[in-house]
Amino acid sequence: MADLKKLSKQVKDKLHRKYLDVDLFVTHLKRKAANTAAKPNGKPAVWFDLSGNSYVRFSYLVAKFLQLEGYQVFYKPNLKFMLSLGAPYARLLIHENEVVFSKEAPENAVAVFSDHQSKKLGCKSISNDYFSTIFRHDKRSYHIPIGMHPNMYKRGLWNAPVSTEERKRSIFFAGNFNPAVYKRLSKNKKFDMVDRVEIGRMLSTLPNCRFPKTYDELLNNHVEGKIDIVQQRNFKVPMELLRPTIARYAFFIACPGVDMPLSHNLIEAMSVGAIPIIHQEYSDMLMPQLQDMKDALIYTNENFMEVIQKALRLDDQQIAGMAKQVVSYYDLHLTPKGVVEKLVSPDYDEYFLNAERTSVGIMKKSR
Repeated sequence: MADLKKLSKQVKDKLHRKYLDVDLFVTHLKRKAANTAAKPNGKPAVWFDLSGNSYVRFSYLVAKFLQLEGYQVFYKPNLKFMLSLGAPYARLLIHENEVVFSKEAPENAVAVFSDHQSKKLGCKSISNDYFSTIFRHDKRSYHIPIGMHPNMYKRGLWNAPVSTEERKRSIFFAGNFNPAVYKRLSKNKKFDMVDRVEIGRMLSTLPNCRFPKTYDELLNNHVEGKIDIVQQRNFKVPMELLRPTIARYAFFIACPGVDMPLSHNLIEAMSVGAIPIIHQEYSDMLMPQLQDMKDALIYTNENFMEVIQKALRLDDQQIAGMAKQVVSYYDLHLTPKGVVEKLVSPDYDEYFLNAERTSVGIMKKSR
């Protein structure tokens, strides 16, 4: 019976996603017929020709980064692409009505990208095979960072001012620890790092680790030397309070995502200068890599608990210096400005855009 219910839910979810795909496409057609769709506005343009939308949320994020930096984004309305925009956050490409859908690259395009005919059009190559080459750090290739949660940019929260006056030598993480979802990282055996469920289990054995039940409890018992883990089953930190909350802590555990090490929580934490406690494999995926005791504390599967204790022994001067380096790294490499500079740069001709489960599924041996 349980298997039947699971199958029924999967079918319903699939049908609902397909309905959203079709509904968004109809919205696009109606705007086109009514001449109310976004139009060229004279800003420097960037054009994408994607055969489909395996990139889900990241097709929106890359467009949002460009828009925030003063570019107008054009997407070629390939039918398969247009009929796959119902995925969460990808649908914002239609809802926000800022992207221009054009069969041809505009004359003022400063960069054009294609995932299937770059040689024919002279485009920069863009691929969803994100992980097969990620550890090579080829000079002419660029793996586009995943960014914060899409709603951080949509709601204008990504660069909202935060205070670090109440920052303490303490450690933080907030997120979902559901093993049905977050054990997938270890089950798929594509990556070496431990999953976040195991991280949570190890931390739970420490006497200075707490799992607050409410946001008030989190704030009212914020002291030096503690490890605060907010489990989603207890409560969620409101998105508008997430970055200000992280800013109260010197350190942030960069727990991995569902199917891949990369997760938006790392970007959110680094944006406020929280020093990431990050697995070596995860750090090696970033370009450039984070450096131990400079802008991160790096651990392996064997010494995670030792690094946690090491973090809490660092003095104020060390923490302040590392936090400054974290913010510098974020500003240079993870902001919309830092990403867009590389998107339009002539220094790169091969780009990789994350497609989450699809990218993991096609991953070749990385090392």
